[in-house]
Amino acid sequence: KRSFDELHQSHKHGIMCFTGPELIRGPQLAEEASEALGTKIRFQHVSEDEMCKYLKQTGELCKMEIEGFVEVMCNIEKGHLEEQTKDLEKLMGKKPMRLRDFFEHHEDEFKPSQ
Repeated sequence: KRSFDELHQSHKHGIMCFTGPELIRGPQLAEEASEALGTKIRFQHVSEDEMCKYLKQTGELCKMEIEGFVEVMCNIEKGHLEEQTKDLEKLMGKKPMRLRDFFEHHEDEFKPSQ
């Protein structure tokens, strides 16, 4: 594994872009989660306003976090973030987890509360 200092020196004055091993949009994310978790998850497009309202209701994020999250989601939906890099792999010293593996590994965290 590379140290943070080594990584910093190799990317000095540069920008790192962290991506996983797959470029995925909403419908595929829902399909991957459904298969990994053994339950049907349906993708539904919502407006920016609806997404902001929902995230605010959860009480988990502050206004700035909500705005940042919504901006990233909108850029993904528009296809503006379709660049895959090895930056995250370089940082971690191993390949990032595939989305399906992530859902399988964290299955208990995605089960509805009873």
